[in-house]
Amino acid sequence: MSYLINKTNGQLLLTLLDGTADGPAINPGLNVSDINLFGKNYPTYGQGENNNFIHMLENFANSTPPSVPLRGELWYDTSTNFLKVYTGNTWTPVSPTIVSNTQPTASGTTVVTGTHWWDTTDDQMFSYNGSTWVLIGPPYSKLDGRSGAFPENIYDTNGTKHTVVKIYTNGNVSSIASYDTTFTPNVAITGFANINTGWTINSAINGGFVGTATNSLSLGGSPAATYARKDHDETFAGNLGIAGGQLAVMTDTSGNISINNTVTGANISLGVTVSSVLTRVVTVNGSTGTLQVSATPVSAQDVTNKQYVDASIATAVAPLAPINSPTFTGIPQAPTAAFGDASAQIATDAFVAAAVAPLAPLASPNLTGIPTAPTAGFGTNNTQIASTAFVQTAIAAQQFHYTVSTSGPSGGNDGDFWFQIQGT
Repeated sequence: MSYLINKTNGQLLLTLLDGTADGPAINPGLNVSDINLFGKNYPTYGQGENNNFIHMLENFANSTPPSVPLRGELWYDTSTNFLKVYTGNTWTPVSPTIVSNTQPTASGTTVVTGTHWWDTTDDQMFSYNGSTWVLIGPPYSKLDGRSGAFPENIYDTNGTKHTVVKIYTNGNVSSIASYDTTFTPNVAITGFANINTGWTINSAINGGFVGTATNSLSLGGSPAATYARKDHDETFAGNLGIAGGQLAVMTDTSGNISINNTVTGANISLGVTVSSVLTRVVTVNGSTGTLQVSATPVSAQDVTNKQYVDASIATAVAPLAPINSPTFTGIPQAPTAAFGDASAQIATDAFVAAAVAPLAPLASPNLTGIPTAPTAGFGTNNTQIASTAFVQTAIAAQQFHYTVSTSGPSGGNDGDFWFQIQGT
């Protein structure tokens, strides 16, 4: 009875008749496989079967591959010391793996391109690229603890699964990345009360991003738009406080702006750099509330201080006369008052000369018009001028005669008066 030899997938490989055999040792070049197959009652089949076992134990170890390989067949290539598998088209090396606590020496035929090494000290896999060992994984050593990014699942309090990426450092979770909306883990995770969309930093390590970020949505929990920028003008909705409110810039509802130092007795100063030296030029004294400037004015628009003003006034006043009882020297001058002015204005030489010009001299005045004089009392006998009223009274009392003419009368009685008038 013939033997039907099938492959693993059930495909018929060979019909082996009684008393016949097939294989490289039986009919080389016509064999269907790389082992010898024996039909019923074939002589010396025992020796062939035993050879088959040895060849398979060796994985057909040879420098040349088996001539009629089947897909999945193994061959140990003695020229490279690689175990190879037949894919149906070609022999593909099954990379060797070395297990050691020290790095294998890349020499001879024990370490070739594609050789794997499992480091038992760090529990890491390496592959040799022909010149050096390249780490395959994991990226961390077991001595350092779990470190790196790992996808994991976290269930929220509603039982919904969320796929996240955890960042580990030495076995500790430093941050968690999530694409989902914010959720609360069903099983508490230290430092992560909630998992937010994007990156959530472990609150227990009091850390964060250090370096330069392209953009940020908030600072200190407040939107970035609420912070002032220094590269353009800014408008503050509230008051600006510096040094914990000790210096405050405030505005009221009318738009008035005030700068306040809330520390009792402390000053407010303005400084500029003059010739590379920082100079305080204006100071509001916190004890007196006065404004002080330190520089001496050099132009008409400059602000000065009391010291400079006092010194300037002292210099300017030194040659001046006092208001009370001044003693003038030289030839003092003043504006000439109008003729007839009777005020307290100073009378100049010109004013006095104009006022004296219409007066009669004391010596032999030549009066014109109708000169008048006070009327002396009746009986007055001195050098006072006698007015016509005085004379009329005296005449009436004495019954004497008087003559008024330019020349004396030709005769008269005792007591008569003659008033000589100047002829024209």
